[in-house]
Amino acid sequence: MLFELTVRNFGIIEQLTWKPSAGLNVITGETGAGKSLVVDAVEALLSGQAHDEDIRTDTSEAEIEGIFGFPKNDSTDKLTGLLTEKEIESDDDTLIFSCTFRRQSRTTPRINRQAVPRALLKEIGSYLVDIHGQSGHLSLLNKDNHLEFLDSFAHTLHLRQQFTDMVTRLHQIEKELRDVSGKESDTARQTDLLNFQIDEISKADLHDGEDEELETELAVLSSAEKLKATAYDVFTLLSGDDSPLSSSAAIDRLNEALPLLSRMLETDPSLKDSHDRLESTMYTLADIANEVKNYGENLFYDAERLEEVQARLELIRTLKRKYGNSITEILAYLTKASEEIEGLTFSGERKEKLEKETGRLKSEMGELAFRLSEKRKEAAVRLEKSVRKELDDLEMTGVIFKVSIQSGPAEDGIPFPDGALHGYTTTGADDIE
Repeated sequence: MLFELTVRNFGIIEQLTWKPSAGLNVITGETGAGKSLVVDAVEALLSGQAHDEDIRTDTSEAEIEGIFGFPKNDSTDKLTGLLTEKEIESDDDTLIFSCTFRRQSRTTPRINRQAVPRALLKEIGSYLVDIHGQSGHLSLLNKDNHLEFLDSFAHTLHLRQQFTDMVTRLHQIEKELRDVSGKESDTARQTDLLNFQIDEISKADLHDGEDEELETELAVLSSAEKLKATAYDVFTLLSGDDSPLSSSAAIDRLNEALPLLSRMLETDPSLKDSHDRLESTMYTLADIANEVKNYGENLFYDAERLEEVQARLELIRTLKRKYGNSITEILAYLTKASEEIEGLTFSGERKEKLEKETGRLKSEMGELAFRLSEKRKEAAVRLEKSVRKELDDLEMTGVIFKVSIQSGPAEDGIPFPDGALHGYTTTGADDIE
């Protein structure tokens, strides 16, 4: 908003100070009186540029100064951010623009007495003033701005922002829904595969270290007869029997040696440790002999068990080729596959939830868009009356001012209270002109 304009030696203006009042200000006068010079002065001030012929005849320089207030709309935060970024201080939301134009000399624009580049002057000025020249195709004539004008007049900007936020959320949900739906066929195939794999591994009922145990058992079963014979030979060598090997049985030899060492101990007590260890060794060998004997007696060739072990090992090898190099890795794969199945099941539930959320959100959007549309229509009537009154005051009775608010059906639209589906944008369901 322009609070005050001071012009000196610009065009035919020698000295002018103008303080616009609130609302509409109309400058009237005969042709050539200099009405347009006021607008030209504002343009020169906001651009930092003027021609030599704009400087009043017989003077060397022209001065223009304007005091502006911050806009009362959504652009205020942007303007404040720009001023902060460019380190331009402002008190009481007021900016003072000033330019001194000299003939054939470069002009240095200033904002709040601080020199600024012309580009920055124009950028900041664009937030403060919108100049409409004769037949100028500017914001007032730009249909894209009409909705902003009406919502500002109707005080519905907050409702529009709520609707915009809803549209943003809807787009997020729809994108996620498309992603989930696009993966449905892949999900079905993946689910079937995982179910098969989980079933195959689970039926095997594996446990860690089982393959090593089975390999050992296979080796024993395959060599059962040989192991049995060898166990008998070991027992005979240790304990003796009627076989030729028994003549040199280890335990018998120790039994002969122990009494001899006992007699030596009677003479030399230092041999006690040797005596005790020999005696202990006899008992140990006796235990070993019995264990080997029992081992051999209980060892039989079991063809059926051998076949079972071989089949079990082949199953484990097959699972290793598919799911991992060890039983530990196979079981880890089983855990991972089970978790993936849960995730795929969740995807189906997620799709259903997203579809319900889409319907609910569209219903809420329809209610809000209808409220917004009704408020705009009410405001449009007031705006038409207000503008007509101003036009009448200017004796422009032949001018027709009309606000057009239209909305159209859409198959994938949002439902109004009457059930009809309406198209929408981020600003609602209305097309304003």
